[in-house]
Amino acid sequence: MKNILVITFIFLLGILKCQNLVPNNSFELNESLFPNAPTNASQLERTQDWKKFESSDLISQEDGYHNSYYQPNGVSVGGSTPNRMTAKTGTKFIGFGSCEGAQVKLTTKILKRRWVIFSCWYATRGLCNTKINAYLLKNKASINALINCNSPSITYQIKYEIDIPQTNVPGTWYFYQSKPMYVTDDEYEWLAIKGEDINGAFGSDKYAYIDEVKIESKEKLCDLVCSPSLGNITHTPFANVLYATGNPWKFLVTNAIGIEFKVINTNLSGPSIYEQYALDVNGLVDVG
Repeated sequence: MKNILVITFIFLLGILKCQNLVPNNSFELNESLFPNAPTNASQLERTQDWKKFESSDLISQEDGYHNSYYQPNGVSVGGSTPNRMTAKTGTKFIGFGSCEGAQVKLTTKILKRRWVIFSCWYATRGLCNTKINAYLLKNKASINALINCNSPSITYQIKYEIDIPQTNVPGTWYFYQSKPMYVTDDEYEWLAIKGEDINGAFGSDKYAYIDEVKIESKEKLCDLVCSPSLGNITHTPFANVLYATGNPWKFLVTNAIGIEFKVINTNLSGPSIYEQYALDVNGLVDVG
C-alpha cells in the first residue's frame, strides 16, 4: 500500500470569538433552592453547575451575603469594608485554599483532535508564592480527590499551571490565558480548578479567588486565536509526486504559525500512519 503525505498550514487573520464551554462561568446563577446564597462559607455548590472539593466558598461582594476581605501586604485587617474583595464580573466569585477547589461539567464535550484554550481571572487574599492548577478531565473527579494534596488522584491529559508570585498585589485581579493545546487521544467533559499547591492553614491568607472561567475549543486553530500580521502565507512548490521514494525533498513556508505534518494511506481511510505538529502563535521560526 502506498502512502500520501499531507501538510496543513495554519495562519490567522484576526480574532474570531468562540463559544465558552464553561456554564455559569462567573458564578452569578444560584441553584433554585438557594436563591439567597451565599449566606456563609463553604457554600460553593449553591451556585449552579459547580461542585466543590472540600470546603470551597461562593463569595458575594454585596451586603447581607458571605463576603471575603483581602489583606494588603499580608497583614490581616479583619472585616473592614475598604478591603472587601469585589468580583471581576458581576457580584459573585469563588474562593479556596489548600486542598480545596471546584469542578464543572462542560456544556459540550471536547472531542479528539481539537485545539483548546483555558483562561480565567484570579486574585489572592494575601501575599502568596504559589500556583493554582487546572485540569481537563474525562469524568467527574471524586469529591475527596484533594484530601491528599500531593496525590490528587485525578486522571487528566491537560494540566494548566497558574503561577502566583509573591509580588502580586492582594485583592487585585490578574488574567491568565493558556497557550493553545491540542487534544489528541481522548474526549474531555469536565474542568477542575484546584489548590493542592496552596500551602496554608484553614483561614490563612494563602487563599485564591477565581472569576470569569473560560474553555474554548475549535477543530481549527484559526477559529480560536489570533496572530500578529505576518503577511500572506507562501511556500515552495509541492513535489509532483508525494509518494515516498527515498529521495529527500525540502518544502519551505513563510508566515505560518503552525504546520500539521501527516502521512496517510492512499485510500484515505484508517488512522494516520505518522503525525507531527508545530505551533508558535508569534510565527514559526527556522531552527537552522
